[in-house]
Amino acid sequence: ADLGGHDWLPPGPELPRERGPAWRHLYVYAYLALVEVVRAYHRDHGIPDAVSWATLADLGRNLAIDRRMHGEGWPVMQAWLTLHARGGLYELGRLQHQR
Repeated sequence: ADLGGHDWLPPGPELPRERGPAWRHLYVYAYLALVEVVRAYHRDHGIPDAVSWATLADLGRNLAIDRRMHGEGWPVMQAWLTLHARGGLYELGRLQHQR
């Protein structure tokens, strides 16, 4: 409902990690379910496919960082990733640009 939004969304409720990886990664699944919606938004706004994929790949980088830090693989910057999924931030080379 907020595609194109420029502000971070507040993080959702804390999910109990002790219930296992499927429950712990509920927000990751939601993010992945939106990939085609986000890519269509990007296409409609003239965002090149390479930029779209580079931007969305930040989810994997965040999961890898947390796996190294905490051994779990949970996005440490969950609110930050809401910008990626809404077209409020784009990865341009080595930089990320927030509109």
